[in-house]
Amino acid sequence: MCEKILEKRIDRKTLLICVGGGVIGDLVGLTASILLRGIDFVQIPTTLLSQVDSSVGGKTAINSKFGKNLIGTFYQPKAVLISLNTLKSLPYRQIISGYAEILKYSLIKDNTFFFWLKKNGHKIISLDKTSLIYAIKKSCKIKSQIVSEDEKEKGIREILNLGHTFGHAIESQTGFSKKILHGEAVFIGMFLAIKFSVFLGFGKKKMVESYENHMKHLKIPFRLSDYNLKFSSKEFIKHLRFDKKINNNKLKFILLEQYGKTLSYTLNNEKLLVKFLEKNLE
Repeated sequence: MCEKILEKRIDRKTLLICVGGGVIGDLVGLTASILLRGIDFVQIPTTLLSQVDSSVGGKTAINSKFGKNLIGTFYQPKAVLISLNTLKSLPYRQIISGYAEILKYSLIKDNTFFFWLKKNGHKIISLDKTSLIYAIKKSCKIKSQIVSEDEKEKGIREILNLGHTFGHAIESQTGFSKKILHGEAVFIGMFLAIKFSVFLGFGKKKMVESYENHMKHLKIPFRLSDYNLKFSSKEFIKHLRFDKKINNNKLKFILLEQYGKTLSYTLNNEKLLVKFLEKNLE
């Protein structure tokens, strides 16, 4: 891509315009960040997931054979332009996938937003315009506030990874294939993260029940078995080890104490994780 753009004899005033979903946004953003040591680009995200998540925040990355998003930079777009019309062209599965990130924002930062989603989630996945505008704006606002405090993930920004440590391992294990979309893996990942929070004694069992009820109400699959996936705890942990948050060879998880309140947890005893996964990889 760099070579093709350089053929056009660009200069540092060149503007790249990206139209597409999260993969395209990451690819163009990464390209813009390294061409001539950085040229401007504009994001026009066309999927619900990219509109509420990947187009905002300045992370650009591509996957490695070792794991997801391991090669990348931090590079902010000059603007993000969102049109609801693009969502009409999406398959239903892609809409559901985008809803995962919207739900994530409510779980990590805004309990009131979670209760709003419990009442209005079906309107979002049915592409009701008023509900979509509210949910997209709310999600972008929550993310931008977090990113403005911690652009390069040295602290609070890591809470955006709720469900993603488990979710990325699922994507990696399935070869980043269409067997499971990013948002679908995040639904499973958030469910595992909530259950792990309860397992470790940080959260109450009611959180698990509330999450299950919301997923069932919207008819959203949220277990590995729903996607005909089955992993052993040993191979799953192997993929978890390529998570970007690993520090001193110790796994780190974003967990929940309650909806709207997160906890950063470094795993010192891997036997706990093995015990948890043996019962919950279902």
